[in-house]
Amino acid sequence: MKKYKLNKDERDVTDQEIEQFKDFKKFKANYEDVVRNRYKLPLYKNKKMLLALLMILLIIWLLMRTNKEELIIKPANIEQID
Repeated sequence: MKKYKLNKDERDVTDQEIEQFKDFKKFKANYEDVVRNRYKLPLYKNKKMLLALLMILLIIWLLMRTNKEELIIKPANIEQID
């Protein structure tokens, strides 16, 4: 069974702190920015993702261009001596 520690420090909350959290429009705008617009940044504007994608494409392109004959292991010429 898990043991939980609850903070029972009761401090007085001022009216100013309460007013800060009453702005629902600001809260909703922050929520929308975090949740909805997470993936709407174009790939070309995110430099790290663009660089990673270009590196992956470069590696794939280089692997496709390699000559397949170079990858084949040829057996060595062994002469039989009697």
